[in-house]
Amino acid sequence: MSKNDSIVYYCDDLILDRKEMSIKIDSHENKLNYNELMIIIHFMENNNQVISKNHLISVGWPDSIVTDSSLHKAIFNLRSATRHSKTIEIKTIPNKGYMWVCNYFEAKRVERESENMAASRVEKVPKKFIKASIVSLSAIMLSTALWSVSNNYFFNTTFIDEQYHIMKISTKTVLKRKDQPLPQELIDRIKEMPCQCSYFYYKNKDTYELSTFSSKNKSSNNYFIDKEEWDVFIKKWGNE
Repeated sequence: MSKNDSIVYYCDDLILDRKEMSIKIDSHENKLNYNELMIIIHFMENNNQVISKNHLISVGWPDSIVTDSSLHKAIFNLRSATRHSKTIEIKTIPNKGYMWVCNYFEAKRVERESENMAASRVEKVPKKFIKASIVSLSAIMLSTALWSVSNNYFFNTTFIDEQYHIMKISTKTVLKRKDQPLPQELIDRIKEMPCQCSYFYYKNKDTYELSTFSSKNKSSNNYFIDKEEWDVFIKKWGNE
């Protein structure tokens, strides 16, 4: 394959450009990160088949050890990116995994028009913003910038996983594990936030992971906070 060639995947009304790492449905275009790209390609190549969580993790993060939350967020992001499709669906199969559903699939090798035209298309895609208090390269790879997700989307889609649920705080929504209660100081801080955003909260052994998603601005912020820094972070969060 020459440098101007690429594989383009067609699945019903969705077009996936592997080289550009982008999904296009009608006039809606979304960029993917590497993990999401590997997962969606595997989904398409195994259309209408149940794929286990462990297998999807090995596909999206080869030779890496990650938690289920990384996969949950990747699936969540892919559902957001494909929500404009009239037929495509990512089904959750309880206790088994996930299934990609589409009626038609084809992969084609295409020649790129030019490097300049490809670059211009990339520039039109909204950039994803990542802000982290304590971030390593691996942490950035694990975090998924979930943007262009509205509160209506949260409540009108088949949800990610039975281990997670949506919590309502005033007019805001929080995606969290069922077995992890939200700290009261976080609840109070979210209530004070002027942004009508959605949030993701996850507590690891040594760190907290917190993400905010603004559908209005099509942007997200991801934070990774050591336990020792949590109290200081909460006091300063939103006042940067």
